[in-house]
Amino acid sequence: MIAAVIVEKLKSTQRNKIPKSKAGVVCLFCEYERRNDQTMRVLVSAMLRQLADQCDELPLSVTRLYDEYKKNDAPLPFEKLSSALIDVLKEFPQVYLVVDALDECFESTSRDLMLHLLELQKESGMNILATSRLISKIQRKFRGWGELEIMADSQDVKNVLSALIEKSDSLIKADTELRDKVIENIAMAVQGMYVGYTMGLVVPSFH
Repeated sequence: MIAAVIVEKLKSTQRNKIPKSKAGVVCLFCEYERRNDQTMRVLVSAMLRQLADQCDELPLSVTRLYDEYKKNDAPLPFEKLSSALIDVLKEFPQVYLVVDALDECFESTSRDLMLHLLELQKESGMNILATSRLISKIQRKFRGWGELEIMADSQDVKNVLSALIEKSDSLIKADTELRDKVIENIAMAVQGMYVGYTMGLVVPSFH
């Protein structure tokens, strides 16, 4: 939800700008259930496709690459995908990338994606914000960059539980005393429990 709100905010700030001054906005939403499909090729292709859709005019190198491979309907080699992505990145004065749930990819994909994003950031100055659970291997890759830890607020947990119980057909819905006890015990159990973690190479200012 946080990542989706950030993406929408970034997009909304660009809508009324003239084409050449608009920043590119890219998002990758990683999902545990789709980790077999979310390979490096797929993720980089998604970035390229999103930026291409926002380009006022595609670089000639990208259109040539498309013409070269569409004849045989062959997949683009990863190196050429990456090169095309760099060319498209240069079409924007700024680019913001939001990567949600980095930890839900396979470990090897997450590692390779982080390394690739760091290289792209050096190459283009792209602004990157990533979310992940608190995992040391991911933290180490982003060491030295801005971090924000997100924890569950006890009252928020109680409000959510109360709303869920109200909508359910559970027996505890009719038993006020039992419902309050369940809500209180769960809220106590999650106190201090980690909920989310965000890391930004350059945290967007939304200007």
